[in-house]
Amino acid sequence: MNIKLRYYYLIKNAFNKNVYNVFSKAEGLKKNWHTELLEELKWSRKMINGIIIENLDFRELAKRYEPQKGDCWYLDPPYVVAGEKGSYYFHDFTESDHEDLKLVCDKIDENGGNFMVSYDDRDIIRDLFSKYHINEIKTVYSGSSDKSEKIELVITNYKPVFEHQVTMFNKEG
Repeated sequence: MNIKLRYYYLIKNAFNKNVYNVFSKAEGLKKNWHTELLEELKWSRKMINGIIIENLDFRELAKRYEPQKGDCWYLDPPYVVAGEKGSYYFHDFTESDHEDLKLVCDKIDENGGNFMVSYDDRDIIRDLFSKYHINEIKTVYSGSSDKSEKIELVITNYKPVFEHQVTMFNKEG
């Protein structure tokens, strides 16, 4: 089996989509899991064709790919809460990192591109990105023992239309 397909299978079946967690037996018990997996792969290939996905420091990313008109950047930084509670991430952000990310977003905006950033609901983030659209989405973090509803911030430099949430594999969406 191709290593990329094996990794994809692990992500799809791992608890909380994290391959370092335990695996769900329910997904593996489906009769046609392999058929569904292949269909999802075909669909996802079509949806992300031509998209560049990188795992780089955002500052390096903005240097390597100069933001330009027509770009759409999605940035998912470590949340502020992680720095408050300890090491949830491999690399936590400092306050300076959050400020630098905002400067990169400003550059994307100035160059005519679009951006979307997801964050936890913190005053420091609301203040930092106050000139942009800050949208609230209610969520329950699946990896947390606290199953209460939280507010997730989705920050954009354009007015998004939130009719309903669409997943990558929702062919109707």
